This record gives sequence, structure tokens and C-alpha cells, in this order.
Amino acid sequence: MSLFSRRQVLQTTVGAVALAAFPCDVTADEYPSRSIRLVIPYAAGGSGDHIGRPWAESMLPLLGPIHVENIGGAGGVLGCLAIAQSAPDGYSLLLGTASTKVIVPLTSANAPYDTVRDFRAIYRLITSALAFVGPASLPVNSLRDLIAYAKSNPDGLSYGTPGVGTGNHLVGEMFKQ
Repeated sequence: MSLFSRRQVLQTTVGAVALAAFPCDVTADEYPSRSIRLVIPYAAGGSGDHIGRPWAESMLPLLGPIHVENIGGAGGVLGCLAIAQSAPDGYSLLLGTASTKVIVPLTSANAPYDTVRDFRAIYRLITSALAFVGPASLPVNSLRDLIAYAKSNPDGLSYGTPGVGTGNHLVGEMFKQ
């Protein structure tokens, strides 16, 4: 049984992509008049920090200081919820991901935010890819080798993700199948 229908995937994906079409309501000469908050919805030290903190530094000449805040938990949901509940004034920004914007709303019957209603995409900062990596001592040299090893050692492998329902988690579960 599928976690979600094709229609749900299409509707949420189209909604998330459509967010980029909406212009910002604040004019450039008024903004910013105070400090900006950037929420990274994952724990400090992860890939969100390696993307968000350098971006905040690079924006210093244009926007002034940006306060970066890590609000990790629930696969990014807690950080997203903090931004969804903040004033829609352009001073609270989120480093969102496909996991937080598309997968959570699709896989959670009670998602605490609505991607289309609660967020407005303003810029795509990166495009990323997932990769399988393991210790050098793992006796595999290819994905085919990893599959054969996993089949012959059904309890011998584990994997880590930022949280249940994230893209990394779903890829791991699909790989297990």
C-alpha cells in the first residue's frame, strides 16, 4: 500500500513549485530596517549550517547582520512551525528543504503547517543530491556490491537520517525494500 497517492504528490509538488512565482510585498528601500532571523530547521553542525551560515555571512553587506537559529526536531517540523507562526513581514526566514516543504505535508495526516498557505519561496539556494557512503572497511565498491552485502547480512547494516519522514529516511526505507 502506498503512503500517498500520485494525485497528492502532484498537488503538493505543484503547490511548492508555485510558491516561487509570488513576489515579495516589501520594497527594497524599506527593507531591512531591523535584524533578520534565519531558522535552520535542523540541529547545529549539519548540512543546514554549512549552507545557511555562509549565506548569512555573505548577505551582511546587503542585509546587515542575520541572526541564525537552529531549531531542530521532528525532521525539521519544529523549525518550520516556528516560521509558520511568525509574522509574515520578511524578517523571519527559513532554510527550507524538500523534506520540510513536500514530504512532511504528504506523509503526515496532521502536519502542523500548510506549505502553500504558510510559506512563500523567495530563493533557491542550492540543489542537492543524496549519496550512499560507508566506512572504508565495508567490503563493497559499488551499489550492486552493497545490495549483495545487505542481502547476505540482513541485520548487518544501519543508516542515519535527520528524522522520520525526511527525504533521506524515505530513500533509506525504499532501499531496504
